[in-house]
Amino acid sequence: MYASFKEMPPVLKFLTGMAIFFIFLFFKATIPGMFGTFTYNGEVLEFNEIWERGFGVPLIIIGLLVPLSGVSVLLKQKYSRHFYCFALAVAVSMPALEERDFYALVFFLIVPVIAAIYLFSFNEVRRYYVT
Repeated sequence: MYASFKEMPPVLKFLTGMAIFFIFLFFKATIPGMFGTFTYNGEVLEFNEIWERGFGVPLIIIGLLVPLSGVSVLLKQKYSRHFYCFALAVAVSMPALEERDFYALVFFLIVPVIAAIYLFSFNEVRRYYVT
């Protein structure tokens, strides 16, 4: 795995590393007191408040889906780029869907579109997947 990470283009390294760090959201939603408090719209939420407000399940979904997509990119699995784009789309759209803010949803979905353009059209990423 380390050899695959070393041969990745720099932007792909960043995207993969960022995805793997999303595991902390999973830990935050499942382990009380892990990493202190959670802030939402400037309001500090404790572990119980995260679950009372309905953030627990989305944090678990994002906290598992995005790191798995990052690991799949690291392992050069066949559909890892597709999976990464899907996971990123879920991660950025879930907060807007929870608040029913569909205008923000359109804006947030620009992020996975840009990631898809990078993952599927840049030659350096294509070379990474060929080797």
